[in-house]
Amino acid sequence: MDFDLSQALDGPSDLDETELNSRCFNDVDVQDKVIRIDEGLDLRVSSCKPDMARVVSLMLAVGRWRTWSQLSGDELCRTIMQNLVEETVVESPASTCTRQTSASYTRMKSEECTLCDAHQKSVILSSGRLEAITLKGDYDDLKVKFSVGRYMSPRDSEPTVVVLSIKNSDLHISCSMEGDKAVLSLEECNKETLKQISNESRKRFLFYKRAQAVSLTTFESVMCSDWFISTSPDGDEQPLEMCNDEACRLTSFRVI
Repeated sequence: MDFDLSQALDGPSDLDETELNSRCFNDVDVQDKVIRIDEGLDLRVSSCKPDMARVVSLMLAVGRWRTWSQLSGDELCRTIMQNLVEETVVESPASTCTRQTSASYTRMKSEECTLCDAHQKSVILSSGRLEAITLKGDYDDLKVKFSVGRYMSPRDSEPTVVVLSIKNSDLHISCSMEGDKAVLSLEECNKETLKQISNESRKRFLFYKRAQAVSLTTFESVMCSDWFISTSPDGDEQPLEMCNDEACRLTSFRVI
């Protein structure tokens, strides 16, 4: 493609086309070439096969600097660098510069407790599912005794992370999405495999434990954001379910 180098200048140049052509050279001979740009100003090109277009650009740029003779060596060098050096961003594969590590949750300690909702209904285990029921008299032994394992989070900003397990068993509360709804399950899993959780699928056992009010606590799924363990406000023997609408179900529990 033909083009006029003088048209690339923002203003008039001291180098006309004839003078420019006389100073150009074959790129075969470009190594360690000294070019007289002006009286008292030489350009030494010392590199392996430089880009001819950049050399010409440098010559044209110097031609525009009418006051170059008034600049000190450092000032002239700085001016050249600011005007001609192009920034090159070299992108390296992530694997060569940073090591990506998955978020890992490590179990620290456990505590035993029972749960009852804001309407004083206790959580029990009936036919393999967790239900909320109002217990009267001496029926405390029907309450599920939970082992609440607390985990160290990889992020300091995260709330307390826990796993809710039934004491002396390998049954744990889990939460997974099924379609557009989060489903609570009571799932069997070897507790030894839950000492450290980094696998995404096993995060279904993790819940954020937050203090909601005086003596009340909520449990939000880590895997299914904004979904909470909840009970029905209507009647007894209703199953625990996940809920993302606090207005229709009870999401706060007393940890006793």
